[in-house]
Amino acid sequence: MPDAIPHPFDSAVSLVGALRGRRVRSVDVTRAYLDRIVQDNHLVHCVTRLEAESALRQAAEADRLADAGGPLGPLHGLPMTLKDAFPVAGSRTTFGLPHLWFHRTNADCEAVARLRRAGAVFLGRTAVPFACFDWQCRPPLRRECVNPLDPTRTPGGSSGGAAAALAAGFTPLELGSDVAGSIRYPAHCCGVYGLRTTVGLIPSGDVGPDGGPVYPSGYAAGPMARSLEDLALLLSVLAPEADPRAPAPPPGKPRVAVTRSVPGLPVDAQTAAAVESVVRAARAAGHEVVEADPPFDFDEAYVLWGLLGGYEVIPGLPFVLRNRLGRRAFAAWFLYYRLGNGPLSTSFRAGLLASEAEYRAGRARRDELMARVDRFLTDHPLWVLPVSPTPAIPRQRSGRPIRFEGVAVPYSRFMGGYLCPTVPIGTPAVVVPVVPPGGGLSVGVQVHARRFADHWLVRVLGEWLSEPSPASAAGRLIIVPELPAKP
Repeated sequence: MPDAIPHPFDSAVSLVGALRGRRVRSVDVTRAYLDRIVQDNHLVHCVTRLEAESALRQAAEADRLADAGGPLGPLHGLPMTLKDAFPVAGSRTTFGLPHLWFHRTNADCEAVARLRRAGAVFLGRTAVPFACFDWQCRPPLRRECVNPLDPTRTPGGSSGGAAAALAAGFTPLELGSDVAGSIRYPAHCCGVYGLRTTVGLIPSGDVGPDGGPVYPSGYAAGPMARSLEDLALLLSVLAPEADPRAPAPPPGKPRVAVTRSVPGLPVDAQTAAAVESVVRAARAAGHEVVEADPPFDFDEAYVLWGLLGGYEVIPGLPFVLRNRLGRRAFAAWFLYYRLGNGPLSTSFRAGLLASEAEYRAGRARRDELMARVDRFLTDHPLWVLPVSPTPAIPRQRSGRPIRFEGVAVPYSRFMGGYLCPTVPIGTPAVVVPVVPPGGGLSVGVQVHARRFADHWLVRVLGEWLSEPSPASAAGRLIIVPELPAKP
């Protein structure tokens, strides 16, 4: 006889085991998640479109194949949500753009196709901000997505709906994407794990509204989950471990470098304590830990991020905006008006207006930067640093300066200061959620490794960390009956 329906905060690994052992049926597990979303999503607004009929059909087919004794994939029958930034055959994919409200694709992008071939059941889509371009999560034409651990706080962006769905127990796994911290900041805000994979590890040439990523040299998809074990499961589906580009694992216990803050962007006491807790875990696991300045100038890397991203986004703009005047207008509204006068806007505008020669020079600087970081990570195979100066910020108007330690910090400086500069180096980074001893919002700490060492990085962190993430510790979910009004 089948077991009782598992708890919604059970791990993906345990659910897959129960499904493969026929102790539970996919239809029943899928229906349980659908019911939970229907019951509580109006308090979080992280699931923007529930596709119940399609999900139950997929689950019924998964049960039929299992009953027939057919080959089962590593996610066979497991329900999950998907960020509304990945094309799914027959499903609306808006990318956070109002004019794509009814946009449907005829084929899965490759990342989604890999999930489907592994047997995943798709429940629906999760919220993204306008054009997937903000560190908060206000989808156009929909209610703002909030942080289920504290609805007065942001869940992050652009994978804010994905992280919130994990923290709320609406899904056991999610697929995020990151060009400016869009996996890492939401994981930090919602107390879940997220992996920004090595650029190029997971195919991304078919993910954007026009059929390609908006920032090819910086775009990375990656798994999000409530535990490292689940993160490893999803990574194994998205990217085979036997990648010829993966470096040989370093011998013994590799040295760990820790950068506690970067110049001009200090962190608060809770963030400093979170970094220290990860450092203690590394030492307890037998690693030598050394204090290290960043191997590059973060301000210069932020400028480089904007130059490359701004130039590469041009082909994805509407035709009328591709001329120089149109690009200036786009920068004035999309960047300065929406996100404020900070390093993101100024550097991205420079990229929008850059010449081909300036772009080529930027690519050459990026290659030099990557080589420098490769040398640093050869000597220090693991690099620990903050995700953000503080825990998740209170919900506020995007672009408005953030007051921190008595200073008004430009929005994109505060939100992207530890995230955008680490995009051009192309390295994998896992966000480890750390919850304060007395409870409260978690703080994410990012750990980088050499390019294409993604699987090794997740394994090493699994050796350090034995405690579950705060979102999975006891199925903790703080939801209040009345949410505060939108700022």
